[in-house]
Amino acid sequence: REVSPSSLIVVGGHLTASADVILNKTETDVCVVGDGEQPFLALLKHYEDLGLKLDIDTLRTVPGLSMLDMEGKTLFSGYPKKSPTEVIPMPDYNFFQNGLMDSPHLIELYFPPVSSMNRWFSLDQRTEQKHRRQFVAQVPTTKGCTARCTFCQRSTRGYRLVDLNDLEAHLNVIIEKFDVGFIDVLDENFGGRRDQAYAFAELMKKYDLLWAASGVRCTNVTKEDIKFYKESGCCALKFGVESGSQKILDIMEKNFTVENVESAISACWEEGIYSPFGLMVGMPGEDNNTIIESGKFL
Repeated sequence: REVSPSSLIVVGGHLTASADVILNKTETDVCVVGDGEQPFLALLKHYEDLGLKLDIDTLRTVPGLSMLDMEGKTLFSGYPKKSPTEVIPMPDYNFFQNGLMDSPHLIELYFPPVSSMNRWFSLDQRTEQKHRRQFVAQVPTTKGCTARCTFCQRSTRGYRLVDLNDLEAHLNVIIEKFDVGFIDVLDENFGGRRDQAYAFAELMKKYDLLWAASGVRCTNVTKEDIKFYKESGCCALKFGVESGSQKILDIMEKNFTVENVESAISACWEEGIYSPFGLMVGMPGEDNNTIIESGKFL
């Protein structure tokens, strides 16, 4: 706000599940909640027609927007509907670079060196191969999640697949232009469609890329899957374990058992794949006994 007082400040993404807090505690003007393509386009159209003045009566009819009314109360227009012709695009870094104006070199911040990724890749000896390109790119292979875990906000419904032909064309650009040798998969639920995950792994092998996925359900992979992923360049898989207490897993409606988690983690260990735990403490229903159960599980 200090740098550009007249600009609209718009926030999107998962953070907007807390739109009421964001709007009341920060300088944010508008939150885009859920799938952002249609509401953000409507917001741009509003800007073209009326400039920076927010017409609350107009915007409150656009699904997917949240803002404060004249009395300071939070308005939410409801979730937008998914387009039946939706395409999940790859990032357009030429477009991003144009927006950087007199600092085009900052585009490099989208491609961190693999040395900054901690153990995600450093525990795999293939990372040290001399021919390996040294920068990491993030890509999605799917969008959304099929699970209904009770602790999770789910502003976007459904599970959609990226067109892997689009992904391959994207890889051909970023490998050469940004010296990319590693891929960080952005999925919330990698492996939810086994055929998509296998096709992606084969693509990674084709281009000799090492990769990691940090959003995986333990029931989405078998030991055979993990072996295949490792042979196709996988270095790390992170499972949403959440708790070592079956009571808490059931409250969360995770729909898997502590034994399921142990099997997946053990298979990663046996195949030499790094697999850190995603854990949380303090779910309603948590007590000293369930916390101790998680400690023993660890």
